[in-house]
Amino acid sequence: MVIPVPSISRRNLLLIVGLLIVALAIPATVILVRQRQELRKGAEVAEETVTDSCGHVTLGPASESYDADTNTYTLTVPIVNKRNYPLNQVKIRWETYYCQSKDVAICDTIQNRQVFEKEIDLGAGEKKVLQNSVGQGLGDNCGSLQVDMVVTSINGDDNCDTEGNWADLVWGLHRTEKDCAESFSSQGKSPSCTKLEGPSSTAPGNLVNLTAYPSGKNLDSVVFWFVSEEDSRTHGFCPASGESSEIETVIDNDLNGGDGWSAIWNTTGYPEGRYFVAANVNSVYGEDSWWCTGNPEGPCEDDSKGVSCPNCSFWITLKAPVGSPAPTPPAAKVPATAVTDPTLITLFLGITLALLGIHIIL
Repeated sequence: MVIPVPSISRRNLLLIVGLLIVALAIPATVILVRQRQELRKGAEVAEETVTDSCGHVTLGPASESYDADTNTYTLTVPIVNKRNYPLNQVKIRWETYYCQSKDVAICDTIQNRQVFEKEIDLGAGEKKVLQNSVGQGLGDNCGSLQVDMVVTSINGDDNCDTEGNWADLVWGLHRTEKDCAESFSSQGKSPSCTKLEGPSSTAPGNLVNLTAYPSGKNLDSVVFWFVSEEDSRTHGFCPASGESSEIETVIDNDLNGGDGWSAIWNTTGYPEGRYFVAANVNSVYGEDSWWCTGNPEGPCEDDSKGVSCPNCSFWITLKAPVGSPAPTPPAAKVPATAVTDPTLITLFLGITLALLGIHIIL
């Protein structure tokens, strides 16, 4: 006797296949998206390569070092021009800070933070290595130190940056695993500056060598900056309340005076005119920073530890030589390269499969 086997209709078969597709597509999508989120969350950004939003340059992977003798942490970051043409005015912003605690989660990252900018040019396919350091201002092998780096614009285009997401930063963090002892140092004293040396005039595009001659104890750093004559007339050197307080452009921050306190200003991209160049000198006593500024209006904020050192400044004129060719117009902006997020692709495939399954069921 033959027992009949019930046949499966075509509609029922399609229903079973559709349910299987939906059942497999949704969990797979969830697993892949969750995996990417966990990888991003746990990623050590300083060890990855970061690309600006226009696809012009890549930063990293970064390397780091720590000198316990000088209590100095250094972050080294390679930058590569991915284009087959030069890139001008690649603006870099560095942020450094140190704190007393070995647990960086409870550090006050505002108190000892320093922010300054650097501008470089890159030839076609050129690679340069950039470096910045932060010293433990408490004077001991203790606490935590960090250096962050981002690109803020390329070829004058602020859309070509690496900002907007923590994962777009290149950063390095050093924990010494030791809390710094409370400082009971003697009363500090503001440093002074006898001269800021540099040329009185040069052509736009030239490199300007600057050298400061500070004096005092516990010298920690010298910050070089400038303000255009137009901005100084419009806002003054200490803008009024409600106005932008960031009219100064930082040229560089020299943290090591062993070879002199100096900086190089690349004047490429700056128009002809007069510029006021100055420096701020910083000394560290325990957790306190004492300083002097070449700002002719003195410290802009009410700070008993800051004084004026007017000799630490001068005016420089940027002017092209007579008979020189007209300046080359800035290069046209290159459209941003589309960047496809793997997470979006995963979601799209998952949803497509799910819809296909539902269509088959119906």
